Amino acid sequence: MSGVPDSLLVCLHCTTATHKTHTVKEISTVAKTHQIEITGALEDAREVVAKLTGAMDENNRMIEQVEISKRNASLAINNAFETLQQTLEERKKTLLSELEAISLSKTTALTLQKEQFEKMVGDIGHYTDMASQILQTHTDHEIVALGGLIPTELQATLKRVQTISLTPNQHSNITVSVQTHDLVRQLSKSGEIIVFFPSPSSSTWTSTSVARVGTRYHVKIQSKTSKGEEYPHGGVEVKGEMRSKTHNVAVVYGEVEDHRDGTYTITLTPQTAGPHQLLITMDGQHVQNSPNDLDVRPKRDYHTLCNAQQVIQCNEPRCVAIHDNGDIYVGIDDGCIYVFDQTGQRKNTIGRRGSGDGQFCSPSGISIKGDVLYVADTYNHCVQKLTSSGKFLHKFGQQGSDQGQFNRPKAVIIDSNNKLIVSDCGNYRIQIFNENGGWLLTIDGKGTADHSFQYPWGLALDPQGNIHVAAIGSNTIKVFTKEGVYVRMYGDPNDPSGIAIDDEGYSLVSECWGNCLSIYDPEGNKIHTVGNLKNPYGTGAVDTFSVDWHGESNWSSWTTVVHLPGVANNLVTWLNGTNGSQLWDSAFAAQAFLEGTNGSQLWDSAFVAQAFLETTAATLQSEDGDWSGDYRGPLLDGWIGHVTDTPLSREQKSEMKQYPRNVQRDDRGWGLHTEGKSTLFGTALNYVTMRLLGVARDDPDVARARTLLHHLGGTSPNGYQYIPSTCGDIADSSKETFAAKQACIIHNTPDLELWLTMYHSPTSALIP
Repeated sequence: MSGVPDSLLVCLHCTTATHKTHTVKEISTVAKTHQIEITGALEDAREVVAKLTGAMDENNRMIEQVEISKRNASLAINNAFETLQQTLEERKKTLLSELEAISLSKTTALTLQKEQFEKMVGDIGHYTDMASQILQTHTDHEIVALGGLIPTELQATLKRVQTISLTPNQHSNITVSVQTHDLVRQLSKSGEIIVFFPSPSSSTWTSTSVARVGTRYHVKIQSKTSKGEEYPHGGVEVKGEMRSKTHNVAVVYGEVEDHRDGTYTITLTPQTAGPHQLLITMDGQHVQNSPNDLDVRPKRDYHTLCNAQQVIQCNEPRCVAIHDNGDIYVGIDDGCIYVFDQTGQRKNTIGRRGSGDGQFCSPSGISIKGDVLYVADTYNHCVQKLTSSGKFLHKFGQQGSDQGQFNRPKAVIIDSNNKLIVSDCGNYRIQIFNENGGWLLTIDGKGTADHSFQYPWGLALDPQGNIHVAAIGSNTIKVFTKEGVYVRMYGDPNDPSGIAIDDEGYSLVSECWGNCLSIYDPEGNKIHTVGNLKNPYGTGAVDTFSVDWHGESNWSSWTTVVHLPGVANNLVTWLNGTNGSQLWDSAFAAQAFLEGTNGSQLWDSAFVAQAFLETTAATLQSEDGDWSGDYRGPLLDGWIGHVTDTPLSREQKSEMKQYPRNVQRDDRGWGLHTEGKSTLFGTALNYVTMRLLGVARDDPDVARARTLLHHLGGTSPNGYQYIPSTCGDIADSSKETFAAKQACIIHNTPDLELWLTMYHSPTSALIP
């Protein structure tokens, strides 16, 4: 108040300085309160004005959008009716052309009929003229001579007239039915101006649940009306955001592509790993299932992939699969499946060795989807379906080459439509089944064309659903569509036995004879190799795991490697020697066993081996004592261990038992090498090797091999009786095969080529 000091106490009601019934307050305090209220009101007003301004801007944008929509709709109407006009014009031309063709056809037919009538009239006129002339000018003798001919020809012509129709063979009437009434009615109501808008709450989006740091992440959106129908037009404002839930980092905004057909693609590139929230809006409102959780993981750098610490150690693993809950399923050659938790502790064992339901004979491939487990049971020649806890549900397949039958299935995978894809190794093919084992399709690998393959082991699906085939007998990876159409090949792996593909399309290929794991980018270019793995059989990947089973166990933040101990296939290892002299000493140790049956000849061969070991072999020997040679012939190491009483570990025996099974021929025999026809010599050696290593007499592979030996004369009293009887399974003879004993000394010295003599021994007869 003017002229009144601010420090005075002024009554808010009567402005007097003294009071008895009123509250007295400092005027500065009251003024400050009102200043705060006025300031708040101004801020509220500014916020409201800003919102109104934004709304007006949105209205202006909508007005512009209406004009754009109008132009687009006008263009669509013009295009539609121009199309109708062109269609009608083309239809008119077609009808007129058909009319011309029908008219020409009728006219031609009537003209031909008329010409036929004209000819008959001419013929009749000719004979009647001749008859009239004869009657008028000829003598009686001439009439008698010609009178019989003319009536006959004339009557014949008249009879022909009686056999044909004199009615026109074509009707003159040609009519047309255009259905103009219905067409005009439809055209009069054709088209509709759509004034409804998409409903954000009804609109849907799709993407993967995992993203990678620094990698473009795509979200596809389908706009829909409130009735759930697809909205077929673009022009809606769509936004996408990615927010970290654990890091205080900038929001990632997406790039939006409007496809003008009611669909949109949002592309975002996350910058940090960890849990995120994905928000998708349409005209400022969240679409269905937005916001949604998103797991962003570190970017994979395969260039740094290497062997790391061990996670799981178990005997004789053959395959691995990962459950959604993180449990690790490992197929064991002994005929069961171990289940481990993520720390490597075994928590369950599924099945046992056998041929019954839920029993296995070398489970070589496992796939898990939900709580259903599928197992490629190699030597029972079937695929078994179980619950993830091990309860048997169903199995299908049997040994054979017909549709739906198997010859050593090695892998089974499941696609997004629950179809089962099985590598039928011995039949050179891939078979596809429904989830209950009903046959659907076969991809035949036989032949020499680009799409052919031999001994398919590993299978994997890329992000597009294509099937990648890793085959032991092919040095490339073959790719097929899910319909079985050949797409391409890539890579140059050395006997690729397994393959896995991550969610970005990178392929991890185990090279059995290349002793490494190779990584290929989605285009098929090799980008990295992990070496020193010693015959890796296969690789499997599930999200964060990559599994290689052959002898060492490796782990990093996103990959695990599990495999068997390496088993060298040479004399030095099994004789516990590291150089030629120790091998020679071991040969002396075996001499006593070899005496009595042409021992002198064997000793002569031993001298040949000694000369080789002391000269050429010494320069070829590897650091671990192995003379490496790509000779894939009979496995004689079991004989050496038996002859010299050399103890073999369980792991060594397991690998040595598996090798003959892998290369056994379709007739259940063996040749001198893996690609040769079955011989008595090769079958006998591998048979006895398996028995010496502890394979049961009633084992299916052993039993069928014994039947083949009997067929080849293995127990008959002739030259073929030189089959080793160490196991007592085949014959009662105590004679030992000289060729087999000789092979015990010279095995894995392929430079000598002495193995060729086995083709000329009495035991090398081919199957008839």
